[in-house]
Amino acid sequence: SLGFHICITGPAGCGKSGLASLACRVLGYESVKGLHTMYLYKDMIARELFLSRGTDQNGDSVWSHSPLVLAALQGEAVVLDGVHRLPSDTLSVLSSLTQDGDCQLPNGQRLVRADRFQALMQNCNVSSQELLRQGVLPISPSFRIIGIATTGSSSSESSVPWCNAETAGLFAYHTVSAPPENVEQAVLKQSQPEHDDQIAKLVKLSSAFNQAAAQDPQFEALKLSLRQL
Repeated sequence: SLGFHICITGPAGCGKSGLASLACRVLGYESVKGLHTMYLYKDMIARELFLSRGTDQNGDSVWSHSPLVLAALQGEAVVLDGVHRLPSDTLSVLSSLTQDGDCQLPNGQRLVRADRFQALMQNCNVSSQELLRQGVLPISPSFRIIGIATTGSSSSESSVPWCNAETAGLFAYHTVSAPPENVEQAVLKQSQPEHDDQIAKLVKLSSAFNQAAAQDPQFEALKLSLRQL
């Protein structure tokens, strides 16, 4: 609400996606404007953060604005799910967008802050339509990015060194801890009230797996997130 782009980090299944969705609802994006979700993957290249590949009626490849760019133009929120999967050199291309409100797109278009767009109209004595024809696109002041990054896993997809000095300034970071046993039990009982006894045993077994994985990485695959439970 203060204008920051944020990134929610934490172990798998701790409620990051739910918190991101709640934040968007509280700020009015789902009910009033809109919410875009962009799922990131390990081999994603920088171009694909801004442009999405598609096909036309003839089967030829065409590039259109990605959910990230659409949210910027329409004044909406975009959830970047899987920030931890991108290497830092790919993720760092967002720096000019999140820090300066200015971004050169791979197709030659340029995103600029709304106030800079107005200044260009006045200083160059041109209309907004002319700037749009030249590929200069205004970023809405209500545009927000909410990143989601999984931490605390030794799996290959989350061991990518995505967070370093170059990318640390992209977002305001917020860490969510894994819920304790009593919270896990309460959540599971609310969704499956007829299985109280089984839920208690399952949570204790999950806790034993997590402790084993903490002591020996070879047991990492046995860990169960709240979502898996």
